[in-house]
Amino acid sequence: MISTGTSGTTHLILQNVLDLSRERRFPVDWELVRAGLIGAMVSVGNHTVHEIMRGAALWDAQHGGKYGLEYTDDWRRYRSLGTPAEEELRRNVAVDGLFPDEIVRGAHDSPFDESAETASGILMLKALRVDARKWEELLESAGVGSPKPKPRCAHGAMTI
Repeated sequence: MISTGTSGTTHLILQNVLDLSRERRFPVDWELVRAGLIGAMVSVGNHTVHEIMRGAALWDAQHGGKYGLEYTDDWRRYRSLGTPAEEELRRNVAVDGLFPDEIVRGAHDSPFDESAETASGILMLKALRVDARKWEELLESAGVGSPKPKPRCAHGAMTI
């Protein structure tokens, strides 16, 4: 969910679009601009959707929330992406029509109960039909995440 942190690039671009639209007097579809930022930056690995949505929401909050770029930063985050609507996301993007929180908690659990117990990473990979060993190899080859701990000897010393 987090790659580099809240997107300052999103903040900068939104401010530039606002300044330019005021100077040149043209209307802006802010949800479309945010969707374009998501498409551009996620596709090349600059930011995650969460980081861009959070950056846009913080920028909007600095302007009194008048541009409609609010963001629900909880289990419902993938339902409130503005454009496209939740139904379209569920139909065309969600795995088997389920959002990540529904996969983790089970589709029958309350999706908004923050106290619900979450599944382990292995269970999430299984629900997504991702081979855990291949996922581990991919992460290690990309240098992502923490390295696997080295095995310990019976008496607790690290092996080489």
